[in-house]
Amino acid sequence: MPQSRPPSRTTLVRLVLLALLGWALCSLRRTAPDVRAANDPIDFETTSWAQESAPSVPTPERGRGRRRRFATSLAFATLFFAGAALSAGAGDALVQAIESDTTTTDTTTAAPPPAESTDESIPPESAPSEEAPAPAPPESESPPAEGTIPPDGETPPAESEQPAPGTDPGTEPEPAPEAPIEGTPAPDPTEPAPATEPTQDETPSDGSAGPDESTPAPAPPPGPPVIEPHSHAEDGETRTVDPEAETIGTFATVWLHRALPDPTPPARRLAPAFARTLRAEARRTGVDWAILLGGLRAEGRTGRIPATRAYVRWFAEAIEDRMQAGEWQAFLALRGRTSYADRAHALTRYNRAVGLRALVRGLDSSKKALAERTLADDRIDVYASGRADIAAGRIDVRVLILLRYLAESHGQVTVSSLQSGHRLYARPGVVSAHIYGLAADIATLGNQSIMGNSAPGGVTEKGVRDVLLLPAEIRPQQVISLLGLGGPSFPMSNHADHIHVGF
Repeated sequence: MPQSRPPSRTTLVRLVLLALLGWALCSLRRTAPDVRAANDPIDFETTSWAQESAPSVPTPERGRGRRRRFATSLAFATLFFAGAALSAGAGDALVQAIESDTTTTDTTTAAPPPAESTDESIPPESAPSEEAPAPAPPESESPPAEGTIPPDGETPPAESEQPAPGTDPGTEPEPAPEAPIEGTPAPDPTEPAPATEPTQDETPSDGSAGPDESTPAPAPPPGPPVIEPHSHAEDGETRTVDPEAETIGTFATVWLHRALPDPTPPARRLAPAFARTLRAEARRTGVDWAILLGGLRAEGRTGRIPATRAYVRWFAEAIEDRMQAGEWQAFLALRGRTSYADRAHALTRYNRAVGLRALVRGLDSSKKALAERTLADDRIDVYASGRADIAAGRIDVRVLILLRYLAESHGQVTVSSLQSGHRLYARPGVVSAHIYGLAADIATLGNQSIMGNSAPGGVTEKGVRDVLLLPAEIRPQQVISLLGLGGPSFPMSNHADHIHVGF
């Protein structure tokens, strides 16, 4: 490949001289005098007066400024051409270096690689062929003693590479058989020895790059496998499949249980002063305090002090005038809305089930008293193991209030399952809320069985509606029956004989 020659030094010198000559001609050019001004007549009087009156201005020296400009221009021109020459020379040197590297690489790649010999100790030209084996070395030759240096150009053969007497030096000796391991059967001497596979370091004698394609695949090792494959279904064996863990396209759900806090934190408890006012107005008008508090709560007054003393007095007198027809009718007559009447009536029964002291002190603080009142209530029927759960304190206070609330609403309630007697899992992998004392199964309401009474308007619908009207702080998370009325209620076919209420 022809190489480009760098520009000669004479050409660079000529360029520099021509540039300097052109700059000198431009800088030394003088301006021609103003011919038009020279031809005008001169007025000596005006000129003399103007020269006398005009201030004297020092005339700059032209020679010094011209020399300074010349020196500056010369310096910049020298720097410019020096940089240009340096850049051109460096570029040519870089091109030559790259072209030389490319030429060397091409030459190295085109050279054929030397042939490898099968034995490192024998030069390629003296390697024996298969047709004519090399003669055995004379017996008179003896191996060099230890510590002696072989002559230049010769490599001392290793002990492992020396051929045994009576064998072909071009072939490698077979390794000695290993001693049999204890517990394994000895190999049969009559069986043929397995063919030895060539390793990566060995190269076939015919010079091919890899092993022959016709070589059979290696046989599997004798004996049983180290790890036996395990089959889930063996000879008709059936196994229960967890749908959440083994169904394709789904993921297992991990359910964590945490202890629930007090349903009525201090911010939602009644103030003691308001409780005294409520009791005093109820005693003065003869209206139950639960009715007054239920009507106030249904209006959205849920603070520690729902209303002032004057408002409580007016509300008590308004309810007293309308109590002849009943509680629900009194609330309906007061506000004229059935939704308000239903809500106020449900809150009235809740207040009676809990008690004024528990609303002031907190539900968890009154759990022991509520458990004793639940066990002593004849309207609540609980099986023997369930009563033991209540007495031992294993049932949450929300469940106790639920039982007393349903007893206030329907006059009678039968509990078929609390904690004892219920299975561990509600469905595969999900622990039931009964195990934590957070659920109850209701079998009868008002002495009417849930079984066979799930039609619209039946006792099951009334019971589910009453549960859904509970205050938000103790509203359950699961209300399961054959009816779904919205919210936390939904139907399941295996709940035909009871209503499951879980928190």
